[in-house]
Amino acid sequence: MKFLKLVLILISIILLSSCVRYKIEKSTRNFASHYRPSINLENAANILVNPLHYNSCTSKSVTDMDLSAKEMAENGYLLVGETLFAKDRYPIRAANNHCGDIGAEIVLFNSQIISSASKSMTVLTPQVSFATTTYQGQVGNYIGSSTTTFTQYVPQNINWHVNTYRNWATYWVRGKPPILGAYYGELSDEKKYEAETNSGAYVYLIVSDSPAFYNDLLVGDVITKIDGQKIIKPNDITEILKEKAGRGIVLNIVRKGEAREIRLKLNPAY
Repeated sequence: MKFLKLVLILISIILLSSCVRYKIEKSTRNFASHYRPSINLENAANILVNPLHYNSCTSKSVTDMDLSAKEMAENGYLLVGETLFAKDRYPIRAANNHCGDIGAEIVLFNSQIISSASKSMTVLTPQVSFATTTYQGQVGNYIGSSTTTFTQYVPQNINWHVNTYRNWATYWVRGKPPILGAYYGELSDEKKYEAETNSGAYVYLIVSDSPAFYNDLLVGDVITKIDGQKIIKPNDITEILKEKAGRGIVLNIVRKGEAREIRLKLNPAY
């Protein structure tokens, strides 16, 4: 008897594990179907600190994705891609599995309620009542009774809440030291007005321990020239940096409406 109970327990554990594994695999596929890559790791192996390695990932649950992603970039990590979709709440383990599938080292995960709706449904529930009848027989003093059962179906409202979650995962790898160590983008109309120019690139993030960091290029600066070459759009900087990697350069910037020069030595390219 004990052996039979043990067998039943083992079967129950196996079935439960299979259900959990199926749910996690299904969730992982959902992360994969909504994945948007930023870089192809197979083609970027030369700029990675660690060799590309699959199925090895560290997951971190975060409350503020924007802030956490900014900190990752400042510490030299490169964004591989992201997954973003609205549905039920998904487990961080599914994000971790997908992180390992694509070869990333770290996944940041955030799941939070974005909407909540009330649902209701009317169901008929049985309501049982009893009626007892007492009677006296015709012969002697015999007294008897009978009980009658009545069943009625009464409508009842069932109310519940349905929550929709935003499931957001970003995937990261550690990059080698960047050539300059600054993230830059297009100028907004406000920045164009402040810098009094329609051309250039706006610095929105500085990587720690980089030439930009040690030579005090700041977030908010507008790069207008490199070694006398005018910067029309952000891609111009990328092309010039590739050409001058490992050499000393002069950056012309505008900071708070004032033109300045920054001299620095770039890191080599990889």
